[in-house]
Amino acid sequence: MSSQEYLKALAYELRQRKHSEDMVSSTLQEVHSHLAVSGESGEEAFGQPRDYAASFLREPLCPSVPALGGLPPDS
Repeated sequence: MSSQEYLKALAYELRQRKHSEDMVSSTLQEVHSHLAVSGESGEEAFGQPRDYAASFLREPLCPSVPALGGLPPDS
């Protein structure tokens, strides 16, 4: 799959997991930069888009509410 196809698939997978548009955009920029510099394919560098997207934790809906039931940070 081309870099553009990889980025499109990754964006889709991240959005399916309800990540914010800011997170999707910044992740795509980082992946695009890495691929351009390294010359690797997306699959070589990060694995399948679905698997890579699944490796990201979702952001909490509210900063004071931890994402996976963990403890809030110390104040």
